[in-house]
Amino acid sequence: ANGGVAGFLQGVPLNTLLLKDRRSAVYLMSASPALWSQPRTAELLNHLKQHCDLVLIDAAPPLTAGPWPHLARLSDTVVLYAAAKVPQPVLEAALRVLSAMAAPLKGLVLAR
Repeated sequence: ANGGVAGFLQGVPLNTLLLKDRRSAVYLMSASPALWSQPRTAELLNHLKQHCDLVLIDAAPPLTAGPWPHLARLSDTVVLYAAAKVPQPVLEAALRVLSAMAAPLKGLVLAR
């Protein structure tokens, strides 16, 4: 069986798929971008929301729809994170896409 989200979608128990960081109380789970648009991801995210203080998803940029319409509906908050060198028109396009799908956008983080 696969690990991460793929394993969960195949029925592997969630407790066997989460990897705990040895230095903190953080749990990690791998996923390929295509998996976030699967219907059962709602079940997974709802379970994680009930048992975790914070659930972060590192997803591909929202310049193409990809998993974003599904993720936007399931998210309480979306924060766009990008390198400071990303051209402003690209950031504006990403913000327009998120806005068009009514993503609960709460912020933008630019990293150096």
